[in-house]
This record gives sequence, C-alpha cells and structure tokens, in this order.
Amino acid sequence: SSGQKSMDPAEAEHLRHAVSPQGVLVGKHESTITQIMEHLQQLATSVSQLRSELGTMQDQPPQPAPAPPLAEPSAASPPSASSYYSAP
Repeated sequence: SSGQKSMDPAEAEHLRHAVSPQGVLVGKHESTITQIMEHLQQLATSVSQLRSELGTMQDQPPQPAPAPPLAEPSAASPPSASSYYSAP
C-alpha cells in the first residue's frame, strides 16, 4: 500500500460544490481586472495626448487678447451746458 487514502465520493462532491462557486467568482474578478486594465490604458493614452497638446501650446508665443469693441458714437450728441447760457 502506498499510504494514500482515497477520498469518499460524498466528500469529493461536497468539496466540488464548495470550490465551484469560488472558481466562478475568480473568473468574474479576472474579467473585472481586465476591464480596469483596459480603462487605465485608455486613461494613460488620454493623459499623454493632453500633455503633448499642453507642450505644444506652451511652445507657441502667447496670443494678444482681442481689443474690446469701440463704442459707436450716438446719432446726435447732447447739447453742451454752455449752449444754454448766453453771453452777457
């Protein structure tokens, strides 16, 4: 005899029922981790693109701010205060 004990079939079935849900759970975790890794890669790509765009913007000379629009003159100017008084 080799000293190995064979497992009782009922015990083996009990063990199979206990381990099977764990395998399903590990599979779900693997899928979730894969999705997280894909999203992290997309995020890293986006950050890299933003850094590149920011670097390009910093290399360009600053653009002057646009001048404010000039006020259009009114059609008729109000009379000056001196026009109300006649000279003595």
